[in-house]
Amino acid sequence: MLMQERTTDRLTHTALDTLDRLRSRLKARHLNLLVALDQYGSLSRVAKEWGVTQPYLTQALGEVESMVGAQLFTRARGGVTPTPLGAIAVSRAARLLADLEDWANDMAATQLGYSKRLNIGVIHYLSGQLLCDTLTRTREQIGAFVFSVEEDTSARLLQGLREHRLEAVVTRAWGAEQVRDLHCEILFHQRPARVCHPKTARQLGKRPLDWHELAGMDWLLPPAGTSLGVSVLDMFLRADEMPPVPAIETHSLKVVGRMIERNPSMVALVPADVAQDLSARAQVASVACNLDWPLPPVALYRRQGVPDSPTMEAFVRTLKGLCRERFEAG
Repeated sequence: MLMQERTTDRLTHTALDTLDRLRSRLKARHLNLLVALDQYGSLSRVAKEWGVTQPYLTQALGEVESMVGAQLFTRARGGVTPTPLGAIAVSRAARLLADLEDWANDMAATQLGYSKRLNIGVIHYLSGQLLCDTLTRTREQIGAFVFSVEEDTSARLLQGLREHRLEAVVTRAWGAEQVRDLHCEILFHQRPARVCHPKTARQLGKRPLDWHELAGMDWLLPPAGTSLGVSVLDMFLRADEMPPVPAIETHSLKVVGRMIERNPSMVALVPADVAQDLSARAQVASVACNLDWPLPPVALYRRQGVPDSPTMEAFVRTLKGLCRERFEAG
């Protein structure tokens, strides 16, 4: 116990010493240098990009390394490579720069008469109607604000959240081990619906679901390895049917809608709420199917220990309220 206390004391003392040096000497140019060196892998290349001399950058890197008391990059004839401590420094520098950019955006938005700026990430297969209604109701509560939305895969969105490029993410719920550093709230479970040409929908709706018939159609699926793509193929396997080879792999719901309306033999399996969105935008129809869908639920992720702004509080409250209305009741 005494040894543990001494170790803890040494760690605390070392951390406080480093913090004092960083607070008094660290500048934005140091942060930019760390990120640039990781990106370009060479002092000479960064010097060329920035229009400065290499000795100037060498001195600046030495200043950072003296602050943390350790070497952050190994030098070789081919360039520089982050040490394990350097990798941590690069990651932290990128986050701090993202926070500075977010700070500047917030101030600019306020100066232009907006209450706040929100940077939100969402998965491709999320209802646009849900997102737009959340935004509209939030604006009705707190007034105008700048809303930035990024659409991507779950893995990339969660990475953006960790890098402070995003403030919240609406995505698939991952395993606890993969997101233990983030705050997660389950929003709702999505039910499946087949999306196809209106003529095909009338035919499919008249008879029981036939996996063999479906396997013979031209499928539009998300890229291999995604949660939705894997879940669709898994349902064919559980029905003892060979999964179809997709005619088209895409995340784009625009492509899904336009291709299906032009081709009666094409079909996609998407969340029922997304199918409703597609039906409103393209000449397609959805056929409900009562299936046990192994698709992870949709969840809201935020960073642990980061207090919500009033705008974020209103957005989260509105989003959760709409999800309860539309999915728990249904």
